[in-house]
Amino acid sequence: MLIIHPGRAVCGIYALCIDNRVVYVGKSRDLPNRAKAHKTNILHSNDVWYPLARDFHERGHVITMKVLATTEYKFLEKVELEYIQKLKPLFN
Repeated sequence: MLIIHPGRAVCGIYALCIDNRVVYVGKSRDLPNRAKAHKTNILHSNDVWYPLARDFHERGHVITMKVLATTEYKFLEKVELEYIQKLKPLFN
């Protein structure tokens, strides 16, 4: 099951989780649109780690996107790196 909730445009850092385990940390100027892109990619793309995520999805694992922090655009790189170093996600 893919649980990715659209909302209003907001700049920030997010985590993609499989069964509540953070597997990827990313940044976006527009989190709802990024969520939609990830959902489409998980279901259809053969790039990067998406086929593996799709396999988890097809086996019944729950894939979610969680907002970790909202921030100004100028701080996105710094805050994303801090979360990657802290959480050490599998796919980063």
